[in-house]
Amino acid sequence: MPDEFAVHVLNGSIRVAWDAGNPIRTNLFAAGLRELVGYVLHEAAPDEQVRRCSWFREDPNLKAKREAEGRESEPKATRRQRMIYATQGGLPDDLIARLGVDLDATHTRLSKMFENLNRLTHVRPGTRITEDSDVISFMKEALEAVLCFYQTLSACRSEIAEVVAEEVNDEALAALTETVVEELDELSSHTFVDDVVTEVVRIKKVTAEMVSLETEGTVYVTLNYGSKSDFKRADGVTLAHKYPFRLQLTASTADIHRLTPGIPTVDNSSFYE
Repeated sequence: MPDEFAVHVLNGSIRVAWDAGNPIRTNLFAAGLRELVGYVLHEAAPDEQVRRCSWFREDPNLKAKREAEGRESEPKATRRQRMIYATQGGLPDDLIARLGVDLDATHTRLSKMFENLNRLTHVRPGTRITEDSDVISFMKEALEAVLCFYQTLSACRSEIAEVVAEEVNDEALAALTETVVEELDELSSHTFVDDVVTEVVRIKKVTAEMVSLETEGTVYVTLNYGSKSDFKRADGVTLAHKYPFRLQLTASTADIHRLTPGIPTVDNSSFYE
């Protein structure tokens, strides 16, 4: 859930569904969950961001309605388009296809569930579900659709991270060797980076035009103490150490393999222990 409000809506929807004494509990659960899904999609996929995606095309029906009403407002995203943006941002469809993540099936499942929620929101004689087993079955189906959406979102980001893992490691090595990193430089008179190993790559955010990543790993260094003359006299000291590091990176959704690194941070606290 994106925030505390969404958690409250989810909890409230589930609590009312368990109230066996409430004859319209399923309808109220459906209303709450429908509002939750709508809220989550609007928060995750603002219209202005969806419009900026290369894959966005205004829905013909919405366009015709807007033109018929003489409105000059910007095109609105459909619910389906918000789902697409929430899972892939502005990443092109051909990249998503290569990742092998079936977004379409997840979007279809959530769309159908939303239609069911919408139908039950309007309380009519034929829309009530009262048997405990039927209530539980409906709740399970609805919540699993929402969970599947989040799982697919997570899977998509994991696949993106795996695709760029090698480039991330290269950029981390360059960032830690080609610039002076204060946390390493202060440890000895001459600090040399021997190797960098990235252990975690996370996709922090995907917008219409940008992918933000974070990586964590270990930097292996050689710490040298003494001048050149000290080492010639065998008075110099060399120590091998390793420290955890973190690095933020960005890439364009048009080409996720072209990464731009930020400034790495190294945790050298173990040196002083």
